[in-house]
Amino acid sequence: MKKFVIFSIIYFEFAIATTLMVREDPDTSIIALAATLQRVVPKFLYVLLALAVAGVVMTMLSRIWCFRSTLSVLMLGLIGCVLFQTGFTLVKSNLPEVIPFYADPMLADWDRALHGGYDPWTLTDKFSAWLPEQLTMILYMKFWGPMAVFLPVALCIFDNDAERVKRTLFLYVIAWVLIGNVFALIGMSGGPVYYDRIVGGDRFADLTAALVNNGLAEGSIGKIQNALWLFYTGDYVFIGSGISSFPSVHVAVAAVFAFYLAERSRGLAIAGFTYLAIVLFLSVYTGYHYALDGYFSIAVVGGLWTYFRRRATTEPSLLMGQPV
Repeated sequence: MKKFVIFSIIYFEFAIATTLMVREDPDTSIIALAATLQRVVPKFLYVLLALAVAGVVMTMLSRIWCFRSTLSVLMLGLIGCVLFQTGFTLVKSNLPEVIPFYADPMLADWDRALHGGYDPWTLTDKFSAWLPEQLTMILYMKFWGPMAVFLPVALCIFDNDAERVKRTLFLYVIAWVLIGNVFALIGMSGGPVYYDRIVGGDRFADLTAALVNNGLAEGSIGKIQNALWLFYTGDYVFIGSGISSFPSVHVAVAAVFAFYLAERSRGLAIAGFTYLAIVLFLSVYTGYHYALDGYFSIAVVGGLWTYFRRRATTEPSLLMGQPV
């Protein structure tokens, strides 16, 4: 956890420096983000309180950890998670300032070619009758959010396998920083739901109509999508703001979670990969992503997980160059 916090501090400082360099009015963005943290941090504390209670229960049942250790992990976890997510928001929001959106036409064409001449959203839309907006919101946002933000803390509380925790934390950082920042910058794109606003024309006009018909446009997801566009066009920054489609961070983090569960047990593997499939499906269904975005994220996370697992097997005394 200490290494994660140190990385989060460095990442946060990098995000601030990047904002100062690429924004015309960086002070406004930073102040707006700081203001939103006042509302977001208390929600973080509620989740950490729940984890603290769970940690105490685990301590009482197993006596593996002492409460002091659990409490210190929680406090470090709060610092690390807040700095990490704040840094990610700043960097992601700055990406279009460095490279404007350019890759949507290419990604849309590849996506259509890859799926037999159909845009993938048209295939997922066939299931709209079984996916009410509220269920979609719960599966795609409500469950994913706490898991994605607090996975580092949960790992350190509930897993005493040091190698597995380090490996998963490394993949977690990869999912957010390499996939969500570096690769996103290389393939700057807004996604199907923003395609017509960015590129012009009406290529995804039917998607817009479908989102209205299935209730997503008027529900929570639609409001979030509209807010993200307003933040982008108004040069505002909010925790969770920033637009980038390729690759999918949603799918990448769900993949990290799935591969981690697969290491714990076969039963958990089924649950993890089922949820990964749901997130991949919903990322297309909601219009946020091209299917290719999710495929790429799974390939990167899965490839790195396989590499480090094999390395741990062939070099049991080493993990990513660190003594066990």
